Amino acid sequence: MIKKVTDTDSLSGVSSPLLPLICGDFLYPYNDTDGAYIQLDENEDITAVLSLKNGSATVVKMSSSVDINEIKIFLSFSCVTSFISDFPLQFSNEKTYNLLTCVPDKKEENGTHNLSVESGVSDYKSVYGLLSQSGENFQNWYPVFSKKINNGFAEAVYKNVGGVLVSTATATAVYNDTAIISGVYTSLDFRNQGYASECVNGLLNQLYKSGVKKTYLWCENKNIPFYKKQGFAFCGEVYCGDEI
Repeated sequence: MIKKVTDTDSLSGVSSPLLPLICGDFLYPYNDTDGAYIQLDENEDITAVLSLKNGSATVVKMSSSVDINEIKIFLSFSCVTSFISDFPLQFSNEKTYNLLTCVPDKKEENGTHNLSVESGVSDYKSVYGLLSQSGENFQNWYPVFSKKINNGFAEAVYKNVGGVLVSTATATAVYNDTAIISGVYTSLDFRNQGYASECVNGLLNQLYKSGVKKTYLWCENKNIPFYKKQGFAFCGEVYCGDEI
């Protein structure tokens, strides 16, 4: 049985690196169906925790008795088109990504800028312009993301060159002392000039100031050398898919 979570106490036993995403979907929903859910077995024990956010899902395994088929039916019924999980859901288009982690530390200021309470809509539009591959539109994205920034649940750093925003790094979920970096992007015309490294380092510096003790991200094999240079190390795998 899958039922909706009504308070964060139901999530207290979740130790997955994906917990900040689930808590973010609970605290900052886009619509009425968004939020956190738990799957229970016949003994009322929690076997999985999942969340919905604007057509995407995050799934965390809590027990070996998790009912994968029920989760897949639930996601399909909820019109979910993409997912990330810490165990295979066995969809045909599922891909495995490397999960990396690091402990943020203090970095020298490098000329990057942070989205903050004082940031204007134009700053958000510039960052969104680099991250809009997600398919969300700005009118949906801005109210939720700016609220996360203002409440310390997200951090974003960007780099301007000649008045043009050319690179950004964002942590879209910061919960307690854990953060997830889910957006690092540089405009095609400005790549291989160190701007992504500056943004990642600027973001890690901002997370350090915010008291974050552990940061996660996932990436393809080809990007591992880049993130290792920023202090990240391999710690596991996550599973993603779209058009389910």
